[in-house]
Amino acid sequence: LLKRTVCSQPKLSKKPLPENYTVVGELKTKTLRYADFGMGDMSHYIFIDAQNTHYNFNGNDTDVKLIVDAAQPDDENGGYEPNPEYLNKSFRVVWRTVKLNKEPSDIIETYYQEFDEIIYLKLLE
Repeated sequence: LLKRTVCSQPKLSKKPLPENYTVVGELKTKTLRYADFGMGDMSHYIFIDAQNTHYNFNGNDTDVKLIVDAAQPDDENGGYEPNPEYLNKSFRVVWRTVKLNKEPSDIIETYYQEFDEIIYLKLLE
């Protein structure tokens, strides 16, 4: 996974950034329901708001274990599935968009050149 360095921007409360990444724009926050997880070229943590708008996050930099080992691993789930403890639960979600600040040096950086990363989750139910 991505190595992290400490961020110097106080508004991020010194939340570590992946190494060689910078924040794009401001932090975003919203109450969302955890709906699904999938794996393609990237991880996909899917959340839905009250208006049924879908949010696709490609990183989870929190201690909340949103995924568990899949009972039936396959290429579509990357060996993981949504943690049933949190599936369909509402969270206060804080996220940021991060962008690689150099040329990609491997396949992971190629896919993760810019992505939305969850940096705080508070279970509301």
